[in-house]
Amino acid sequence: RGLMASLGESAREGGAAWNMANRAWVQSGTNLLPAFGSTARDHFEYDVGEADFVDSAESSRAAINQWVEQKTESRIKDLFPAGSINRWTRLALVNAIYFKGFWESQFEKRLTIPSSFHLSTSSTVDVPTMSQVHGFKMGRILGARVLELPYRGGNLSMLIILPDDVDGLPALEKRLSADSLGAWSSSLQQREVAVSLPRFLSSKHFDLTHTLADMGMPSAFDAAKADFSRITGRRDLFIGIVVHGAFIDVNEEGTEAAAATGVLMTRGGRVPEPFTTDHPFFYLIRDRATGCILFMGRVVDPRS
Repeated sequence: RGLMASLGESAREGGAAWNMANRAWVQSGTNLLPAFGSTARDHFEYDVGEADFVDSAESSRAAINQWVEQKTESRIKDLFPAGSINRWTRLALVNAIYFKGFWESQFEKRLTIPSSFHLSTSSTVDVPTMSQVHGFKMGRILGARVLELPYRGGNLSMLIILPDDVDGLPALEKRLSADSLGAWSSSLQQREVAVSLPRFLSSKHFDLTHTLADMGMPSAFDAAKADFSRITGRRDLFIGIVVHGAFIDVNEEGTEAAAATGVLMTRGGRVPEPFTTDHPFFYLIRDRATGCILFMGRVVDPRS
């Protein structure tokens, strides 16, 4: 609860638009343990309401999707696909987040020109590329460089991790961890940087059910092994599906980003150093004070 409050404060101090909302829909007649309901409300700021999944599964799905769309300024639509909510659904847990922040140092639109972006060692395309020379924090790590672009207010920033090699992104992603991010962030030093960064807009939906199971929580998706008895007092729930939708638009003014996750439970003076982002890279938006990552993704082709 404290983290969510501080993130909102960090965003709003810089004049950013910010919204984080959590809501749970429980099947009418399904009793939740009082401790679960109070924990959801008091610690995770979840609104808890009822739905009729048994007799009105499709209309319930439409209502939940409409809630997500409204909380994300219409950037995340149809979070739950057709058929995902059915008469066996007992609980839907949904989180939505929306952020629109402005760069502390904005890019001038007149300087945005088509430039080459290497999709691979053998394929190159022209994409609208922003540029500016300014004092930023930049660092070098093994096989890559790191650039930090702060948003207004200085509390939030975007980190761009650019591998040295055009095809170096997969190897770099394998090194990604909380510890490595901390080390990479500590390498940042203020310097004059000539930044070239493609404008990009990305929107994607994911089914995380098998991903999360493979990462180490298979029993949660197994009706015979799942134990969510602290929700209802009975071992009658398991996770049927986890879906995630993400949207990000990076342009001259700043960044607009939205995401939603749904869980269905079923029965100076120097020559500026170049930072030319002309091949696949990954990025993350983070709270600088806590290190909390709000959004993270990769750009392989800025056109899509």
